[in-house]
Amino acid sequence: MVFSPVVALKFTFLTGLLMNISAGFTGVSFFFFLSDYFMERAHQKRVRRLINGTAKPKKTFTWMNKFLVRGKRKLGLFGIAILTPMFISIPLGSIITAKFFTHKKWAYPSLLLAVVFWALVIGGLASFYPDLFKTIIPETNEP
Repeated sequence: MVFSPVVALKFTFLTGLLMNISAGFTGVSFFFFLSDYFMERAHQKRVRRLINGTAKPKKTFTWMNKFLVRGKRKLGLFGIAILTPMFISIPLGSIITAKFFTHKKWAYPSLLLAVVFWALVIGGLASFYPDLFKTIIPETNEP
């Protein structure tokens, strides 16, 4: 979200806010509701590779599984949701949230609220402190 065209093209606060929110909502909705499809497809691909003998059996306790479960336990639903748009990425955060928290009624709305929160933060910073992003996005002097 930080490197969005809204900041680079210097839109007004409201325009930038609406663009960031609509893009975030689209990404969250797409990946949250299609995460079952993505996980099932990955599982079927793994099973095919196991049957063909091109893959080894999957370990139960990998460092990634431990990392995800530790993050789920320490951060919880709202922690993962607030970190998703800015630090984890919307696709990965939406899939992780759908995998671990589908049964909770606040799973999807919490991701949407996090998108609104970060859009307000980044839009506000870009509007009230325009020089803040000059080091990240240098201005070009093209005619």
